[in-house]
Amino acid sequence: MTNSINTPFYIESVVSVVSGYTVKLSSPSFLSPPIFHAEKNKTFTNNLSVYSPDKDSISYKLVTCKQARDVDVEGYFIPEEFKINPYSGQITWDKPSLEGLYNFAAMVEFWKNGAKVGYVIRDYQVTVNAEQLSGQVFEVTTSHEITPGNSVSLDPGDVFSMEVLFHDTANSVANLKYFGELQNEDGVFNITIEQVTSKARNSNTAVQSPMYKATVTMNVEEKYKRSTPYNLIFRGETGAFFDNISNDFTIQLYIGVPVPLGVNFKRAKGNLNLSFYPVPVKDQLTVKKESNDSGTLIIYNSEGRDVKSIYLSKGVVDTHFGIDLKSGTYIYNFNSDNGKEFSSGKFIVN
Repeated sequence: MTNSINTPFYIESVVSVVSGYTVKLSSPSFLSPPIFHAEKNKTFTNNLSVYSPDKDSISYKLVTCKQARDVDVEGYFIPEEFKINPYSGQITWDKPSLEGLYNFAAMVEFWKNGAKVGYVIRDYQVTVNAEQLSGQVFEVTTSHEITPGNSVSLDPGDVFSMEVLFHDTANSVANLKYFGELQNEDGVFNITIEQVTSKARNSNTAVQSPMYKATVTMNVEEKYKRSTPYNLIFRGETGAFFDNISNDFTIQLYIGVPVPLGVNFKRAKGNLNLSFYPVPVKDQLTVKKESNDSGTLIIYNSEGRDVKSIYLSKGVVDTHFGIDLKSGTYIYNFNSDNGKEFSSGKFIVN
């Protein structure tokens, strides 16, 4: 992006008037500052942390940075490795390779009863710092099954609990913060964060690394049902003051409604690890194979007919293909060419 030093941050907000409707419109709350810190050659994940007081549906997408209304920043482009989850607002940058200051813009859209009623475009900055040999670790346990896309489906009467542990194996300074849905509103759920005893040692100095634990409890009641998810966002930080390297863990709780359009995968059987993502999926699906052997992945519909066949070559492979499957339950089988490895399981397309 040219002349970046003289290009100010840009923000644009639009509210639509929907004919025939009288609706309450409240400004969204951005719960996190728009400045992030990443580390060179390490995957970066942070959430935009947007909250709607009106419980509107929210969607996210990346857009070209602007220097004025309807005027794009000259020379700007979004790296292919930089992605946003359209449902949760989670940003992922797959191992930035160059240090420096980077900007991106996101459009946050708000919906009522299927009609878009407004949006906000906001600039963000990511500082990619030098590689610091950090070792940030999230360990998550929940009372209910969590999908690979970090969504949980709950019903009235359920008792939900979750524990999030965070520490850094290479730093003696760490912290865990919460940037998600306002926890005290209506008393829906309770979150506590505390420092706990850790046996982990700093790999550089042998000093004990601090560990933080977030505990979430929730008695699911009928009145908590709503069409939009509850977003819980935990930010782990290491470092000092303004140069904290941060990464987020985001989970979405759906109460009384199905997880939205996407793919939910069941646990696989076999001696080979196959990973499927993202969840939810929009228009393509990625299958990751962690194996040295090649083979064929075959997908069958509920009637036992094979609907897609994909050849996976040797080594760790990420294969992308369009999600042109109808709603329903599908079964997959993978067999390696040498007959030594296999994997099978099922997934659901909503």
